[in-house]
Amino acid sequence: MTTSTVGMALPNFKEEYGNNKAVDLILSINHEEILKHNENMPVSGVTLDQKGNYKVSLNIGANIVVEKKQGQWVDARNLVLTLSLKGKIFTTDDEF
Repeated sequence: MTTSTVGMALPNFKEEYGNNKAVDLILSINHEEILKHNENMPVSGVTLDQKGNYKVSLNIGANIVVEKKQGQWVDARNLVLTLSLKGKIFTTDDEF
């Protein structure tokens, strides 16, 4: 991926780092790495209460790095994405 490709979605990215610079995307689900970007981020996991309500959440940290010069990589953007799924477990005795 290059700054020109990323620049299609984020025009100021290309202006900030120049054309055709190498770009890498680093993803992590390591909570300690995510805390470096957002100190208040809750831990990924699953919760289930007595009423059958559940919540599944997954935090994903992303780091976009750009090669400004040969072998010189700089952090361009840091992102944290949380995916959540909520639902309810029904038994045969429950009514909809």
